[in-house]
Amino acid sequence: MVHAGPEGCAGARTLANSNWQISYAGTPAHAAVMPLRGVNAADAMTVAQVAIGLHRQQM
Repeated sequence: MVHAGPEGCAGARTLANSNWQISYAGTPAHAAVMPLRGVNAADAMTVAQVAIGLHRQQM
């Protein structure tokens, strides 16, 4: 994620800065055999990113 600024601020430090280590794991499945057993990690990451963005707008 990035924040726009009026000047280059690559080394700037802010009070709202924290680090998170998050990993997503999926389970493969074939669409013709058992598609319901699959877990798409990319979908989970997308849902989390959208939820964080919506939460940020409400704060």
